[in-house]
Amino acid sequence: MQYEQTKSLTEGEFKRLFGVKRQTFDEMVGVMRQYIKLKKTSGSPN
Repeated sequence: MQYEQTKSLTEGEFKRLFGVKRQTFDEMVGVMRQYIKLKKTSGSPN
């Protein structure tokens, strides 16, 4: 399931599929996006 598809789920369906509330999931996605952004911008060039 794509991230965009999760937006059409009800709260109950969302929690049943992912095991967390939508707000918690959105916070987790935000943290991961920050991590990926930092990972791409830091380090030495190849």
